[in-house]
Amino acid sequence: MKTLLVPVLGSIALLANNPARAEQDRQALTFTASATAEVWRNVQGGLANGSVALSMADATLGLDGAALGHEGFSGEISLVATNGQSLSAQIGDLQTASNIENDGALHLYQAWLRQGLGQDASIKAGILDLNADFDTNDTASLFINSAHGVGPELSGSGLAGGPVWPLGTAAILAQARPRPDLNLQIGVYNGVPRDLDHARALAALGHNRSDGVMAIGQADWTLAKDTRLAIGVWRNSAKLTAADLRLSKPVPGQTGAYAILEGAVPGLDQTRGWVRLGLVEPKASNLSQYFGAGLVRQGVFSGRPDDLLGLAIAHARLSSGLRQTDERLGLAETALELTYAIRLSDRLAIQPDLQYIIHPGGDRTLDDALVIGVRMAVQLP
Repeated sequence: MKTLLVPVLGSIALLANNPARAEQDRQALTFTASATAEVWRNVQGGLANGSVALSMADATLGLDGAALGHEGFSGEISLVATNGQSLSAQIGDLQTASNIENDGALHLYQAWLRQGLGQDASIKAGILDLNADFDTNDTASLFINSAHGVGPELSGSGLAGGPVWPLGTAAILAQARPRPDLNLQIGVYNGVPRDLDHARALAALGHNRSDGVMAIGQADWTLAKDTRLAIGVWRNSAKLTAADLRLSKPVPGQTGAYAILEGAVPGLDQTRGWVRLGLVEPKASNLSQYFGAGLVRQGVFSGRPDDLLGLAIAHARLSSGLRQTDERLGLAETALELTYAIRLSDRLAIQPDLQYIIHPGGDRTLDDALVIGVRMAVQLP
């Protein structure tokens, strides 16, 4: 697994330094970067009231092989860093109220090569974020709560969480489109996306047998011009500790599934919505079921055609095994989110956000939390 990064870097360098194509090289390589900052206050409830500031920066070098005469070939290397502050430490939530909260380290996020196989198939390999290709939802990407990026039953899978932002892992993915309205994908990932002994390391490229393997497949159907249905099934093969800590026998793997229906809402102009359902075997999981849904309206106010207003719910049902370990735990945690994204320019946006978390962490003894925040995002060329 440690050798996967070498061909990625080598291939990009080889193509980028082709002297016969110096003029085209400027178009083949692209560099993008972004920075995001948030300020939050937990107004009431949860573990503690107070304020916190979060930040994240990323940088990506992309390669378009077609500009150098290699049709269907592409690659990408990206890094991401966060400041390590925690909003969830104040709330005590399971679903993580901010999707840029992490450990404060610099990580190799992705480093991959992709080759198209004709017009309707491709293969991609390297360091991959599972959520870049699976369990994606463009409409839900407006929201800041992490549950709307990748389902918590999936992101919390395995020995140390799923291979999702900011920690990609060694993987290979195949994609095919057998007909215009159907896209199929299957991927195999290292089961542990981080070095368990060095959690803040730049990358974890090794593989131990105990890590297991994360295998996932997804089918996407285009049901109408602007509506899609995605169904995914996944399996992590690692031997896991039972959610009910009274049980000493390891659980042999973990299986889950999800479905997403996303598209324009009939009868509501400029409005899109989605529903997501997730299931996971509860024996080795803190969760058993997930339900998420939301609406996004574009151009609510005259003169602001690009602004987005959104309302969403994320409901995570705790597994019976976890509930049996602590009498304070109830059935679920539910997060309600109201957000408004204001695009000030092509490169700058601000986003006020309000979240109300019912039973943070599923703890019935905690008061419901009300958190208010604002995000600023800057995109560089």
